[in-house]
Amino acid sequence: MNRIETLPFEPLAQEAISGEIAEKLAEIDFTGKNILFICEDGTRRAPVATFFPELFSVVSDAANQVTVLIANGTHRAMTEDELIRKIGIDTNGVRVFNHDAYDETRLTRIGEIDGQEVKVNTLLSEHDIIIGIGSITPHRVMGFSGGAKLLLPGIADAASVAFTHWKSNQYAENLIVGNISNPVREVIDRVPSMIEKLFGVRCLLINCVVSGSDIAGIFVGSFDDVYKKGAALTERLFVRRVEPCSSILALVPPSAVDFWQAAKAVYNCARVINQGGKIVVSGEMPEGISAQHPEIEQFGYSSRGTIEALVKSGLITDVLAASHMVRVSERLERVRIYLSSPNINPETCRTGGLDYVSPGSFQADDFDYVVENAIDTLLVT
Repeated sequence: MNRIETLPFEPLAQEAISGEIAEKLAEIDFTGKNILFICEDGTRRAPVATFFPELFSVVSDAANQVTVLIANGTHRAMTEDELIRKIGIDTNGVRVFNHDAYDETRLTRIGEIDGQEVKVNTLLSEHDIIIGIGSITPHRVMGFSGGAKLLLPGIADAASVAFTHWKSNQYAENLIVGNISNPVREVIDRVPSMIEKLFGVRCLLINCVVSGSDIAGIFVGSFDDVYKKGAALTERLFVRRVEPCSSILALVPPSAVDFWQAAKAVYNCARVINQGGKIVVSGEMPEGISAQHPEIEQFGYSSRGTIEALVKSGLITDVLAASHMVRVSERLERVRIYLSSPNINPETCRTGGLDYVSPGSFQADDFDYVVENAIDTLLVT
């Protein structure tokens, strides 16, 4: 058994984190301005609470108004307790909003990309300066998260989110995974400039490269520059080349609240498993397969052709769910996928086309590789 661990790095001290942010933001005059913070949600891993209270205080002292918008994408809204844990401040008296990708009354059109109408949260049009806060990890749909992903899908409309995820499935994995530039990135990277031009706002980004509770790197500046620098460090730390294997145990963190989130371990790791091998995805996953996307459990994982036919016929209306189903189903053509969670039962797995194994019924030594950081991406050496 080999443990796949993050390559060693020196975690940034709190002083270094605060200093990097302060240095960049010192160039900006917040006096009398309306400031919008766009923050990733609780399913993402940046330890925002470690630096946001100080940042919020400094900006609030000068600004006319400060608002926090949570970039939920199509995820459920964060609870008040979750918000406090994420951003580290008492939300009482603070303008904090969960983005709702399905609420057309709070969305504004910014234009079209590749024939797809794109809308974003209307709050962007009501502010002078936008400051995004998020993390960068390897990502099956976008190559890497971070950068403009905070805007699309983060605070965009559901149709645009579905468009990007479905579009990613049209390209071979090797064109997306581990590539800082890729066809889907070419789509979403247009969004910051579209927003700046339409609303006359200034957009800045703070992106963290995170391992566990440690920040390996923090980048502040334009969306494009921050993304490229952060993704380069992420690639060095988290994209690993290994020998092919027959079995992997993937341990997913608490931020993977359901299999929808935990499936990143499947996307990231299963490509190195030989035909007929297995991956066990182990974690709490307290919200089951995906409460936000019930059509996943309704139709289950099958094959790309079957899922595309269900979408074409209108039986599956949630294209975002369908794109996830395609990615998992493609893995199932080669390997068996087991879930191990106290919150998902064997029957749910079976009807969905997955396998189940009871928590505590296996040992790490039973596997060729144990992936302790589910954001690690494995490629064949």
